[in-house]
Amino acid sequence: MVELTNHFATILLAVMIVLTLVLLPLLNDDRPARDERQRTEELRLQIELGKLKDKP
Repeated sequence: MVELTNHFATILLAVMIVLTLVLLPLLNDDRPARDERQRTEELRLQIELGKLKDKP
């Protein structure tokens, strides 16, 4: 137990580095939210269907 207390700072630093490496890619996620993607797809389909209806 004493050894664990002596190395607490090193263990804490290692945990913080691992968490940073795991969570950092999530900050750079430029994809729109799922609801926005779904709405965009709905609008795209409506436009495509509208173009098909306009053609004789």
